[in-house]
Amino acid sequence: MMQCRQCGSPLHKNILPDLSGLLDRFQGTQGIYSYSQCLDCKLIQLTEDPNDMAALYYHYSINKTKSFFYDFIRAVLIAPKYPQLNGRGVLLDIGPGDGWYMTSLQKKGWDCYGVELSEEMACKIRQQAKLNIFSIENINQQKFHSFFDVITFNFSFEHLTNPLDMLDAAQILLRKGGQIIITIPNIESLSFKFFVKNWFDLDPPRHITFFTKTMLADILIQKNFKIKSIVYISSANDIAGSLLYCFKNKFNKWPWYFLLPLGVLLQIIFKDSNFRIEAEKK
Repeated sequence: MMQCRQCGSPLHKNILPDLSGLLDRFQGTQGIYSYSQCLDCKLIQLTEDPNDMAALYYHYSINKTKSFFYDFIRAVLIAPKYPQLNGRGVLLDIGPGDGWYMTSLQKKGWDCYGVELSEEMACKIRQQAKLNIFSIENINQQKFHSFFDVITFNFSFEHLTNPLDMLDAAQILLRKGGQIIITIPNIESLSFKFFVKNWFDLDPPRHITFFTKTMLADILIQKNFKIKSIVYISSANDIAGSLLYCFKNKFNKWPWYFLLPLGVLLQIIFKDSNFRIEAEKK
């Protein structure tokens, strides 16, 4: 029987009707998925973990060559959603994708490291992007304790099957006064309430948990962090994806590109698609 990933309570008979019978519309992997809400702590989470998590990322975008048009979209619409760090320091990015965020900060003088959950994926990105990418087992060594100035979870926290364990690891790896920055989809957002099953940020089965800002802030405080800020972030690309899912059962990049201008306009209404929480290690 599955247990809640936040409080450990058993998950049973609490599947959310509006979030059941879901398909992997982004990558098209086989399976039917559902989300449950813990009866005790109210965390919404994938009801069952997939048997092979690594297989869900074999065809992910990090393994594909990006077009000039995609790079333009990322620079204009996606990059602004990521933390804009000033100064210099040592950064650890959890789930760096193809490493573009790390590369952008290296150009500003940051010393950047990244973590992937498997050594296979870490090796692939390390070879492609020529970056310091490690598996979680290798980064959690004594030499990295109190080593980092900033640890970022840029739309990666919701992918974790063990999110609280990762926060414990972050507490060890950060120096005193270091910053943890977590950006995730907002399950309390107007866009989720409007699109529900068609909400682009559901992304089953890769998105495992949906912590609310209050839940995540409380957990960080319990783990000896001081909350510095919580901000909402709009997302034109997510809105365009949700609109696409209203008409098509599978993601297709060309209709998504076509809907992006409408997504930009609708950001005025759907202002809270994601949220970012920044906290400091005491």
